[in-house]
Amino acid sequence: PSRGLGDVYKRQSLISSSSKSSSTIQYIKGNLSSINLREDSFEGIRDKMLSIADALDGEVKQLGEQMVNDQKTIKELQERVNKLETDLESARSQSKEDFLTKTGTKKALVEELERMEQKYNRYGNDYGVCFFDIDHFKRINDVYGHEAGDVVLATIGPVSYTHLTL
Repeated sequence: PSRGLGDVYKRQSLISSSSKSSSTIQYIKGNLSSINLREDSFEGIRDKMLSIADALDGEVKQLGEQMVNDQKTIKELQERVNKLETDLESARSQSKEDFLTKTGTKKALVEELERMEQKYNRYGNDYGVCFFDIDHFKRINDVYGHEAGDVVLATIGPVSYTHLTL
């Protein structure tokens, strides 16, 4: 919510500065248009030119401040993008590894099978698939509870992975 309000305030500030910039430009154009070299005195022309220079100086300062603010905004947005990329990579990693068994998920299995199939098609490398079935696992959960079943799964995954040749 506060981020949304900040965006609204930034837009209003940008619109306001754009309107002010536009009015400054109109002021400068008006002053330039009003200079009459035949009728205006040297002092009058000088005063108008100084007024224009002051308006331009103010405009340059405002643009400089706006650039600094824009750089801060760009930096903040880049930091947000970097965090989102890190979060996305973490989510991708979590989607490929079961948090309990630390073994691959179905998504990881499908990706690995596709990779192995490509190697087979390209180089003729054979591969095999092995599935485990824990006999009477339901009984472990029913008799000892799901926490005990979780311990069994958390143990079997890494132990079997350690003894497989990849």
